[in-house]
Amino acid sequence: MQIQSVRMTRDSYCASDDADAPHEQRVAIMSDKTLEDVVRVVHQKARAFMRRNSGESWVITSKHPIAVVCGEWEKPKMVLRTVRRIEESVILRGTTAHMHFCFMQEIDPETLYKAMDRLSYPYLRDIDQA
Repeated sequence: MQIQSVRMTRDSYCASDDADAPHEQRVAIMSDKTLEDVVRVVHQKARAFMRRNSGESWVITSKHPIAVVCGEWEKPKMVLRTVRRIEESVILRGTTAHMHFCFMQEIDPETLYKAMDRLSYPYLRDIDQA
């Protein structure tokens, strides 16, 4: 199935931000994009709600954690390097993928990335290296 758009939602990052939750945005996607391409496009669109240099960390999720982002990084760090097919990683409704940004408060982004990477499909990493 070809993805034509992504529905993005995000957690609230403070009590006053709850008024318009789940903070939905949509972005059109070219159907030939890889998972990394889609995450980059979604990240660029989502930068509007990420405050730069704030130390905030976010995890992009769908079926499972996909990438870690923070306001200080120019691009996301992919968690699932071994999963290459979009259909294996995102929830699909027709031609629309759903991705959610989980607010991880002020957890150090590098520490968060290392934890997410270590917890993501360790058995696939072993198979991929065999």
